[in-house]
Amino acid sequence: MIDPIPFELKTFLSPPACYAPVYAWLWNAPLTEEEIERQLDEMDELGIKRFYILPLPKNFRPKKQPSKLEPEYLTPRFFEAYRKAVLSAKRRGKEVWLYDEGGWPSGSACGEVIKRNPSLVRETIIKREIVWKKNRPYKADKDTVISFSGTEIVSQGDIFPQRRKITEYRRTFQKEGESAEIPDLTK
Repeated sequence: MIDPIPFELKTFLSPPACYAPVYAWLWNAPLTEEEIERQLDEMDELGIKRFYILPLPKNFRPKKQPSKLEPEYLTPRFFEAYRKAVLSAKRRGKEVWLYDEGGWPSGSACGEVIKRNPSLVRETIIKREIVWKKNRPYKADKDTVISFSGTEIVSQGDIFPQRRKITEYRRTFQKEGESAEIPDLTK
């Protein structure tokens, strides 16, 4: 916890970094030492005292949010650029917060976790509604976890005397190299 400081107009007009807003510094373009310093100079001019670096790697939503981040995310050159940015910010009296991920949501390191341990691939359950033809045995595909017709569970081989609406709940898996997308909760 930060110890409160007595009110002073000078401090109010120019508060210490610990009272300043925290900004996101998006890294989505080529980074050079000169560019990092230029952007930090701009932060100085704008009075930005605290920030966190939010890298947007090339494989984070490559179609929806193309990024030209260079050096590549999580490479030794990336960490060297990060280190230089943090050290320069520290010399300027800024606070740097650590952000835990390239892009979002957290936890996948833009596919690196799955590359190193495929058993950790993200699974999702999706709902699919179909109409099953009459007098045909029901056959769910291998990724179907459970199926319903209304409130009744439908089993493999069930035959219906008329067309029947069936709701299937199926497992899907994140594909290799595919970024985790934010789910559309409006559906």
